[in-house]
Amino acid sequence: MPRLPRIDFPGLYHHIIARGILRGRIFRSDSDRAEFVHRLGHILDETKTSCYAWALMPNHIHLLLQTGASSIAKTMQRLLTGYAVTFNLRYKRAGHLFQNRYKDIICQEDPYFMELLQYIPLNPVRGGIIRTAGELAVYPWTSHSAIMGKIRRPWQMVSSVLARFSPDPAQARQVYQAYLVEAWNRKKQDRLEGGGLIRSSGGLPEGRQDIREVGIQAYDQRILGDDAFVLETLRQGEQLENDQQEMQSVTIETLLTLVADLTGQDVQGLTEKGQRRSVTSAKAMAVYAGVVWLGQSTVSMGRQLGLSQSAASRAFARGRALAEEFRLGERLKAQSCMNVP
Repeated sequence: MPRLPRIDFPGLYHHIIARGILRGRIFRSDSDRAEFVHRLGHILDETKTSCYAWALMPNHIHLLLQTGASSIAKTMQRLLTGYAVTFNLRYKRAGHLFQNRYKDIICQEDPYFMELLQYIPLNPVRGGIIRTAGELAVYPWTSHSAIMGKIRRPWQMVSSVLARFSPDPAQARQVYQAYLVEAWNRKKQDRLEGGGLIRSSGGLPEGRQDIREVGIQAYDQRILGDDAFVLETLRQGEQLENDQQEMQSVTIETLLTLVADLTGQDVQGLTEKGQRRSVTSAKAMAVYAGVVWLGQSTVSMGRQLGLSQSAASRAFARGRALAEEFRLGERLKAQSCMNVP
C-alpha cells in the first residue's frame, strides 16, 4: 500500500517521532545532544515553528510542534539532514542516520496536547534513564527542565505551556509538576504514537454506525482525534491542495500587483525596505499568500519584499488574518482563471 502524503497547514499540532535507521543510536554523547538541540532551536526560530515539548532518546526523538511559516516537512528536512551530516563527519561514517520517513501524527488539541505534555518528557523515565522527579527537573535533554525554569530555552514555548496550568508562573510550575508526577507510573500510552480515530478512541465502539458510514478516511492513520476533527483536517488539507493547484498560473508579480491594489500601495514600495504600518501590513499579506498558495518559502518572499528572514517569518504570522479580511484567496483564484488561455 503506497504511503499517504503528509497533511499540513498553519496552526496544526504535530507529534513527530524520528528514529535511527535500524533503530541504531543517533546520539553517542552529550556533545551530540547539544549539537542537535542548538540546531533545533535555530531552525524553529527561523521558521517560527512552535515547540511545546521534546525529548531526546539514544535512538529516537519526540517533538510536539505547531506549523508556522514553513511546513513541518521542510523544517524536519533541515533539522534531520543537517544533524546527520554533522554526525557522519564527526564519527567518520557514511550512509543514512535516520529512518527515511519520520512519523508525523497530527493531533487534536483537546485532549491530546495536554497528554503529550506528559507523555513526551517522561520518555527518559520509561527508558530507565531517569529515576526521580528531581533528576528529570534538571535533565537537559527534554522540554521539562526549561518549563521548570532550570534551563533557559528561548525558542521553547514555555510561557504558553505554563499558562495552561495557572496565570502565575510559580504556581503553574507546581501544578505542571504534579500533573507530570500523576502520570509517572502510568503505563505507556501507545495511542499517542499512532494516529487514527480507531486507535485514539480505544477501538470502534459498539453501535457507532455513524462512524462506519463516514468512510475509511475518518480513520486516517496520519491524524489523532475524533471523527469530526479527522474529517475537518482532511477537508482543510484537500482545500489547500486544491487552492494551490488552482493558483499555479499566478506569478509573484501578479500577487504583488493585486496586494498593492487592495491596500492602496505602490508595487515598487512593496519590494523596498519600509517600516510604515500600511506597507508592512501589505507585505505580511503577500508573504502569507506567497508561502501558502504559491509554494514559495518565507526566505524567498522576504528577499523579494526587502525583509530579513526573521521579519518575513513574523510577517507570515500576521498575514493570515489580513488575507482573510481582504478575501485574497478568492481574488487570486479569480485572477488565475483569467490567466487560463
